[in-house]
Amino acid sequence: MAKILVCYQDGTETEFQIGTRPIVKVGRELDNTLILQDPHASRKHFYIRNQNGVFTLFNLSHTHGTLVNGEKTERCELKGNEVIEAGGTRITFVLEGGETALGSTAPTQGDQPSRTPSSVASAPTGVSPSRGSSLPLDPLPAHDTPIQPVNVTSPGEPGSSPSVLATSDPSKSLMFAAFESAVGGEFSRRFRLLQDIGQQMVTKLHLSEVLEFLLDKIFQVLAADNGLILLTDSQAANLVPTAVRLKDPHAAEEGRLRVSQTLLRHCFQKRVGVLSADALSDERFSTQQSIMALGIHSVMCVPMIYQDEILGVIQVDSQTTSNTFNQADLDLLTMLANQAALSVHNSRLHDKLIKEETSRANYERYFSPQIAEKIASNEIHLDSGGKSVEATVLFSDIRDFTPLSERMEPGEIVRFLNHYFTMMADIVFEFNGTLDKFIGDALVAVFGSPFPSPDDSINAARCAEKMIRTVRETTFSVGAVAIGIGLHRGTIIHGNIGSDKVMQYTCIGDTVNTSSRLSTIAKPNQIVLSPAMKEVLGDDVQTKALGPVELKGKSEPMNTFELMRCL
Repeated sequence: MAKILVCYQDGTETEFQIGTRPIVKVGRELDNTLILQDPHASRKHFYIRNQNGVFTLFNLSHTHGTLVNGEKTERCELKGNEVIEAGGTRITFVLEGGETALGSTAPTQGDQPSRTPSSVASAPTGVSPSRGSSLPLDPLPAHDTPIQPVNVTSPGEPGSSPSVLATSDPSKSLMFAAFESAVGGEFSRRFRLLQDIGQQMVTKLHLSEVLEFLLDKIFQVLAADNGLILLTDSQAANLVPTAVRLKDPHAAEEGRLRVSQTLLRHCFQKRVGVLSADALSDERFSTQQSIMALGIHSVMCVPMIYQDEILGVIQVDSQTTSNTFNQADLDLLTMLANQAALSVHNSRLHDKLIKEETSRANYERYFSPQIAEKIASNEIHLDSGGKSVEATVLFSDIRDFTPLSERMEPGEIVRFLNHYFTMMADIVFEFNGTLDKFIGDALVAVFGSPFPSPDDSINAARCAEKMIRTVRETTFSVGAVAIGIGLHRGTIIHGNIGSDKVMQYTCIGDTVNTSSRLSTIAKPNQIVLSPAMKEVLGDDVQTKALGPVELKGKSEPMNTFELMRCL
């Protein structure tokens, strides 16, 4: 077997086992197989190709070049004991049985190979790795059996705890555990890598970006063949497969992607990372045809915990006996999971804030900012369907708008209406009304729904009074404008009304129609009240009787009143 011994300028030394890898890439960039912590090395400095035990070095650095035994080399065959210089780093290539005078550093228990897969698998229907989908969790026939997420509240099968070689507790000092289980040079390299990953991860806000970045880095630092991230649902009762990375991109297409429910439950419920060195001899996996068929050799599973809240689980496996996970790998994966948990928390918080902001913006189209804020933050809830309530309806429209619009250009009409409705809507919200709809040049507002108060009717009257005053005092681009307002108190149906595809929060009923009829008979800048409205306002207003009026749709004339002044 071949290996390379690395000696940095600061005296740090480490060993890397090439094993049977066909390609070993070396350089500063994180996607290399061996990452050099050397500012003088190129991002992609050189690579070694292994063809049936014949090792050939290829230079990739056009700036610094690669020296082999002191000579600048573009390509050469390696026989053993060659000294390779990349920047300020001295690397010795050793074949099995070769000797070197690098130093007394003991070889590490875990190397740092990169198994970057050719693609992120996109599973077919029923095996999709996207958020909200489910993954087969035991040997189920592909494509024809309903698949469920992992329920982490159930105890699992009795006596089926996985064979555990080692565990890692995220609540303990993982940095020192890693230090104790790894040689100083290797630990230093991995520690620097963790720092870099942590700095990059906190800048990512979208959950899918965070998880794909995390899987990519896991495959760079661990000898993993398959990786899977499952996140908790809103009730933390299930682990939902959210991101997957496979060495074999056809595994998901063939329905061969399987995980153990018991292993995941054990990791979730015990809140510790689990390492099984030999899954093929693990009693828990002995009945799982998928594990046997895939030939999974070693598996690790760690929880993602943020401030004592478990957000998900990461599982990785290796299918080759030459890549057995060890304690140092488990500690490294646990630290990555801790960093990822913070990023997942931030991503979820970001998504929540965006959703609340979007909801708030939508609610502010109908409700005052104070009410919209309470709805968006779930302090108060809207009924999903229509509801019968007692409320006051204000109906306002512009007098003589048709002849006014005939002498205006379409763009000018739109600009005028936008200006006018913005002013009127602000007044409605000022008096805690709900803006129901715009109909041409008309405006409909409701007071008392969805949240009733004792002041609903007087608020509606004061709103109407200020609307009239504002129109009188404003000079519009189209000249002088006058409006007529009708106010009526009664029962309405208010809520989300419409089809299964298009819904609108609106009000309907005879009260709305009556308010519209009263608005129609109002003279310019006049407020007309129904008898029910006058009665509920009582001594809070001054009114003048207008006499009975026949309203369209009413079998008998209705007594009407003009609102003169709110007291």
